[in-house]
Amino acid sequence: MSINENTMLQKLFLSLFMFWVVTCAPRSTPQIDTTKYHHYDDIIDLFENLHAQFPQLTKLHHVGSSIQNRKLLAIQITDKINVTEPGEPMFKYVGNMHGNEAIGRQILIYLTQYLLFKYQEGDERVRKIVDTTNIFIMPTMNPDGFEKATVGDCDGVVGRANAGNVDLNRNFPDQFGGNQGKIQPETQAIIDWIESQPFVLSANLHGGSVVASYPFDDSASHTIVNDYSAAPDDDLFKLLAHTYANNHLTMAKGHQCPGDDFKDGITNGAHWYDVPGGMEDYNYLHSNCFEITIELSCCKYPQPQALTQEWENNRESLLSYLELVHIGAHGFVTDADTGEGLVGAVFMVEGIDHNVTSVEFGAYWRLLTPGSYSIRVVAYGYQDATFRDVEIPAGEGIQLNVSMIRERRYQNVKIILPFSHHSPTNFKEPSQFEHHNFEQMTIFLRSLTERYPTITRLYSVGQSVQGRDLWVLEISDNPGVHEPGWFHKVLRGLLGRANHNQVDLNRDFPGLFHPGDPGRTRQPETQAVMQWVESNPFVLSANLHGGALVANYPYDDTKGLAVTSSAQESKSPDDAVFIQLAEAYSTVHKGVKGFVRDESNQAVYNASISVRGIDHVIHSAQDGDYWRLLVPGTYELTASATGYEPQTIVVKVPTIGAAVEVDFTLKVRTGYQWSSTHDFDIKENMRAGSFMSVHAVEEAIGYLARMHPTFTRYERLTMDSTNKTIPMLHLSETLTEHEEEKPHVLLLGGLEGDSPVGTEMLVRLARHLITGFNHGEPVVSKLLKTGHVHIAPLVNIEGFAKSLPGDCTGEKFTGKNFAQLVKDQDPIVKAMMETIAQHRFDLIVTVDGGGKFISIPRNVPVSDDQSAASAFTQDEDVLQELANSFAQAMTDVFHKDACPSLEGSAHPAYSGIIHGVDMGHQASPLADSVYQMYGTLTVGAYIACCKYPEASELPGIWMASLQPLLNVLTKSLQGHLGKSALNSDLWMLKLGLGFDKSRVLPGILFVGGLHGEDAASREVLLQLAEHLCHQYRDDAYMSTMLNQTNIYIIPSANPDGAKQSVEGCSLIKGHMNGAAVDLDTNFL
Repeated sequence: MSINENTMLQKLFLSLFMFWVVTCAPRSTPQIDTTKYHHYDDIIDLFENLHAQFPQLTKLHHVGSSIQNRKLLAIQITDKINVTEPGEPMFKYVGNMHGNEAIGRQILIYLTQYLLFKYQEGDERVRKIVDTTNIFIMPTMNPDGFEKATVGDCDGVVGRANAGNVDLNRNFPDQFGGNQGKIQPETQAIIDWIESQPFVLSANLHGGSVVASYPFDDSASHTIVNDYSAAPDDDLFKLLAHTYANNHLTMAKGHQCPGDDFKDGITNGAHWYDVPGGMEDYNYLHSNCFEITIELSCCKYPQPQALTQEWENNRESLLSYLELVHIGAHGFVTDADTGEGLVGAVFMVEGIDHNVTSVEFGAYWRLLTPGSYSIRVVAYGYQDATFRDVEIPAGEGIQLNVSMIRERRYQNVKIILPFSHHSPTNFKEPSQFEHHNFEQMTIFLRSLTERYPTITRLYSVGQSVQGRDLWVLEISDNPGVHEPGWFHKVLRGLLGRANHNQVDLNRDFPGLFHPGDPGRTRQPETQAVMQWVESNPFVLSANLHGGALVANYPYDDTKGLAVTSSAQESKSPDDAVFIQLAEAYSTVHKGVKGFVRDESNQAVYNASISVRGIDHVIHSAQDGDYWRLLVPGTYELTASATGYEPQTIVVKVPTIGAAVEVDFTLKVRTGYQWSSTHDFDIKENMRAGSFMSVHAVEEAIGYLARMHPTFTRYERLTMDSTNKTIPMLHLSETLTEHEEEKPHVLLLGGLEGDSPVGTEMLVRLARHLITGFNHGEPVVSKLLKTGHVHIAPLVNIEGFAKSLPGDCTGEKFTGKNFAQLVKDQDPIVKAMMETIAQHRFDLIVTVDGGGKFISIPRNVPVSDDQSAASAFTQDEDVLQELANSFAQAMTDVFHKDACPSLEGSAHPAYSGIIHGVDMGHQASPLADSVYQMYGTLTVGAYIACCKYPEASELPGIWMASLQPLLNVLTKSLQGHLGKSALNSDLWMLKLGLGFDKSRVLPGILFVGGLHGEDAASREVLLQLAEHLCHQYRDDAYMSTMLNQTNIYIIPSANPDGAKQSVEGCSLIKGHMNGAAVDLDTNFL
């Protein structure tokens, strides 16, 4: 074979090999890069590239723009991207609503790539998902916030809000009126998206915990925590949440983050903490879409190294949750004659007070849990379609098509049947009603005409004094046209007690017996209605009023002047007809009515009236009155209100007659009487549902700071190595600068980690101080005007997660107490000591459980000598005063048997005021450390026998603890000289070493200028201070004296008087203080 032939064969073989490599060799799936975060420009580039790579599977949607003009970009993924496939459900994932919660953003980017790459690869499961679902993925709803956030910030708030500093998950219109703020552009864009697209299922991805949270997110009371607010589809939402949690690698364990305690990894949103204006509730209430909120990670913005594991944690959950869009029932609602799809048909499920409506092609999707259901479909102009015992299987749902039969339409009215012919209403209660102001009513009426243009007409018959239209809504098959043979009926609900001119319009019409002054000018509203009535051939009319429940009929006045209830009856010629009409209207007013009052006969406003077996609660009005519509039958009614014992009454609603009158008299709960008197009636402080989680504590403190920014500030003690933070609240009238001349007091809870009692009490104390300051309460006002109060309710956040309910002694606690944290040089200790160094607190009060006693330094003996001096500081007398101020309001501390439940425990039961030395290893080293470093005094208050008691005991512990806490705070101000009557500073100079480890040092106080004109005493004391300072190093006697004595000098106790005084020896001006009081006669 020649060389040329060999060469040709080699080339042929190489060509064939390359052809096999290109066409036959298996292709590798493109890799998903999970090693970095994608910023805004990265997402834009990535999604545009994916769209270019998969143009038949993807489409990019610009849903809206952020404040800083970044796009809210969503990518659509489905097999027929340019076609709307009838019956294919729409699904959406939304991430990064809080800009600093970054995990959701990233895993949605990974999910987008995964779906496209696996579809191309031929993955059977992914192909089925994409072929049968219209998927929309929005990685970031808050691109501005993300660009501001910092990687590694696990618990911070920088970037959480949008560029307008608004939390987007508090910005949606709320069913209970919790959000009254301006709708942000990002929020409005999502609202428009939700309402314009028939999404069926959705999830909103967050960070900061590991849990699946479901609606409702808030409650009518807006209680901060522990108020379960169930949606009508509560069982379905639990299924959705369980599906995500159970398929997550760790979520179902429920205890992934410090302080988290979520059974099976799911929670009702409001039970966790109240979120008014949340997005998941808006989806459920304003569209066909069901949405839950998923918290993905303990750290909100972890380092990139965590991304791979987070993708592994969530991948299966994301797919399994997406597949749930196909559960329940789905199908088409069509016209039986034409086969055309009906848009707007209402799909109702018996027992679930939430409906969905059909959309384009008549398609509907109703997600349901497995079970048997009765279903009714309603469409205007069609007979209702009812389906009994519809079995919904687990997994993929069933297709249930509905063919609707048109109702017959009569061209002429042949017979008008009497009211008695009509069957009773087939529902036990009405739909939800609400009051509308003029603007809301106008919008509502216009919306009706837009939805039903062929049968409605809206027009104005005139205007009120202030120029508001008197709207009329006409409902007919030919609106605007008078049809002979059809009767006209008008319901007028626009008449009020008086118009803008203070004229009662129902006294302004000409009467039969009292036509009025012929020259009288009628009100514009009256003239408009008179002209309207006279120009239209109305046959029947009703005029709707309030203030009584009765259907009355003509005549309204009599020939005489009698106007009282004893006036004679004034019959019209058609009296029998009017009685029949009135009875027809009154027959629908069945049920129960009455008042809810307390034992003092005072109205109880907003009391809940519930009926056993009916999942709908009504509330009493301002005067305690209520009305509950019910069909005839026997019912069990319960009235309840916060602070009162509930009352239940069995009542029978008769077939004949009007409503039954039932009055409730509620007894005030003892604790709530105390709350009203001592705690400004703060309902949250008397809650006894459960202990707060770490997240709930943070939310509660943050909420208080946001609501009262003028005198409260949310501060965080950062632990650098873990990126975790300790929440702290700073309260003072002056927050702009650190005022060293005012005392700073720090209250600490949860220091040891095994007792959440202190945490609960300090959150309650924060509410009390804030409410008291807003009310101008004297004690609280003085505290915050003359001092600074700092509250860190939960210090040992790691230990808190390992504390156990019912562990009264801490013997089951497996976490680290504060002494162990100090030994291990834990970041918690570093963060705490840095804060103490910054503020140089004058007093620290630790609040804990595990006994009833008070401890003061020293906690560690200064020598092996067991004499009393080894336990004393030189401020022993001050510490005893502080401790006694607490004990005077909690005298249990002096009873040795105050905590009998602790007998037999390994820990002795202490009582009274003790030194930490007496507690041995149980004493915290914090008190001695801060005293030696900064001279800070510490008092340990042990307020409950059990470290982790039942939550039901919290109100009682709070009632016993409030006054002692206020006492010690008030006593702390006594060491502060403060201000004079005219707001001048009172200065004091302290000379001496300050303290001696071996003994208590004596102190000497010099006070001058008690009378303002006494300038000599002031000057002498100033000279004395200067002399002592100058002689300290040079004079041995002076040195010895100042080493062994503390000298306090107040040169001018009356600065106001000193300013008024004049030179001379006679008393002329300045003797009194600024309030004209002789201070020398004003001491106790």
